Amino acid sequence: MLLTALFAATLRILPLGDSITEGSNNLANYRIPLCQKLEAKGLEVESVGFRTLKNVDGKGSKIPERWWSHTGISGQRIWSDGFRAGYLDSMEALLDQAGEDIDVIVFKIGTNDLMRNCPVEKAFDGYKTLLKTLMKRYPKTRIVACTILDMPGNTAKVNDYNARIKELVAKLPANHVFLADLNPVVVRANGDYLDAFHPNWQGHDHTSDVIAAVIEKAIKAPKLVAPAKKHGSMIRHDLKAKGFKLSKTIELSKEGGFDLPEIKGEVAYLMELKRPGKDHLPRIAVALPDATIKYENEGYGRFQAWKDGKLLFAFNRFGVEGVNEIGIGPFAQHYLGNDKYSTDYTHTWATPTMNASAYEKRILEIWTK
Repeated sequence: MLLTALFAATLRILPLGDSITEGSNNLANYRIPLCQKLEAKGLEVESVGFRTLKNVDGKGSKIPERWWSHTGISGQRIWSDGFRAGYLDSMEALLDQAGEDIDVIVFKIGTNDLMRNCPVEKAFDGYKTLLKTLMKRYPKTRIVACTILDMPGNTAKVNDYNARIKELVAKLPANHVFLADLNPVVVRANGDYLDAFHPNWQGHDHTSDVIAAVIEKAIKAPKLVAPAKKHGSMIRHDLKAKGFKLSKTIELSKEGGFDLPEIKGEVAYLMELKRPGKDHLPRIAVALPDATIKYENEGYGRFQAWKDGKLLFAFNRFGVEGVNEIGIGPFAQHYLGNDKYSTDYTHTWATPTMNASAYEKRILEIWTK
C-alpha cells in the first residue's frame, strides 16, 4: 500500500546516533536503505542533520542529496569521555543544527558507553535523559527509540540495557515514542556483522526493514499537539530582576571582524541564535558575572563564555577571512580533517551547517549593573 495519501508532504527524518547511524568501516548504515524503502512505499523522504558523510549503499547506487544529511557520529557516547563532549553535553547544540521541522527522529545510542565499561544503570540513566530531551524539544515529532546490537563479551549488559529501553518506551505516550527492536534481527551466525560491533550491508538490510515498519506505524498514529513554548523575554525579565540593565546589543556577523566594547562593573552576556524556519524559536544562553570570558581579538579571533569547565556559548574565527563559527553549549565534534577534536566550535567552518551562516539571527547582548 502506498503511504502518499497518509503523508502528502515530504517526510523529514533525523537519524541520530553513533557509527551504526553514520556508517561503519565499509560505510554500511541503515539510513540509505531506509530512505530507499520508504520512497518505494510512495513517500518522499528528506534526511536532516549536520553531517553529510558516508552516503553510499551496498549496490553502488546514486544517492540523491536529499538523503545525505544526518547526525551520526562514530564513537559517540552518551557520557563525555573527557576528550570530547558526549550527547548529554552537546545534544542541544546538535539539535540546533538539525532545526525544528522534523517529522521522525531515529535514535540509537549506548553501544560505545557499554563497550568502554560504563555501568548499564549509568548508561541507561543518560539515555532516559536524552530521550526526554528529545520529547520536550520536539513535542510533535515521532521518535523511534532503537535497541542496541549485541557485542561479544557484553551480551548480558546489552540485554539488560535493551530491556530497560523497552520498559521505558512502554510507559511513554504511544503516539510519541515508538520502539524499534533491532538487536534480534542482526544475527552473527547468519553473517550479518562486518566486525564485532557493526552490521554489514546484509545486517543493515534487516535493521532498515524494522525501522521502516515502525515509521510506517508512527505516521499513521494520531497527530501530536505541542504545548506553548517559553520565549526569551522571560530570561531578560530575570536579568532585570537581578538588577541588570541592557547596555549594548551587537548583531554578530556571518563574516568579518568583531570588537567588544570596554565594560566596567558587573556584566552578564546573553547570546541568542535563531535558525531559519517558522517553527524554530530562538535558543538563548546567559553568562553571568561568575562565568569565565575568553576574548581574543587578534589573529583567529574568539569570544567564549565558560562556567565550571563547560562552554556556555562561543563566537569564533571572526579575525580571519571566511565564515565565523558560532554556537550555544558544547559541541561533540567528530574528526573533520583538522587533526583534533573540539567542543568550542573551533574549525566548524569545515561543516557547512555548523557556523554563523546557519543562523538568521545572531545577537550578543551586554547587560551591566
